[in-house]
Amino acid sequence: MKSKTYKGDVHNWKQWLELKKQGYTKVDGNFDCSDNELTSLEGSPMEVTGNFICSHNKVITLEGAPKVVGGCFDCGVNHLASLVGAPEKIGGDFQCGFNNLVSLEGSPEEVNGCFDCFFNNLKSLKGAPKVVNGLFDCEGNNLESLEGMPKIVKDNFYFTYDISFIKDDIKKYVDRVLKKHRKSVKGDMLLYLKIGDKVFENEYKEF
Repeated sequence: MKSKTYKGDVHNWKQWLELKKQGYTKVDGNFDCSDNELTSLEGSPMEVTGNFICSHNKVITLEGAPKVVGGCFDCGVNHLASLVGAPEKIGGDFQCGFNNLVSLEGSPEEVNGCFDCFFNNLKSLKGAPKVVNGLFDCEGNNLESLEGMPKIVKDNFYFTYDISFIKDDIKKYVDRVLKKHRKSVKGDMLLYLKIGDKVFENEYKEF
């Protein structure tokens, strides 16, 4: 069956279901199905040239999401534990904050904009994109390691580091961690140190 492209924006999932009945499989425009009580993205268009926004739903997996998104991809504020099924190509930002992520496995290899994975349950950055051409924001997690962080972040890097388990001199330990990864970040590194429920803010230049 030949692919059929709808030229225009899609404003909700109900509209898309009607378009699918007409044989459309791609969208040349923006696609917004946020706040639609969705639990699945199965049946999404194969490709969206603009932004794809599915935030504020109850989605538990990205399986069924578009393979290609020309703009930003926003799956924030859902029930995701994994990014498996995420688009392979994204032209803008990738936003997956406020989920239940324990891993970044499934992330695209490269993100042309910013990558936001703040306020999840991450303890490391395994599976993160190799290249992020904007800022990388993973604050609000419980990171015990920066293992898996991108090889290149072309803007700022924000993160929360759990130092509750550290028995060495904290200042020296954090300094070693930051210096080890500093060369990967072209912008500034802003670190939030977490001990229990307390969070302390520090910038790399202070160490």
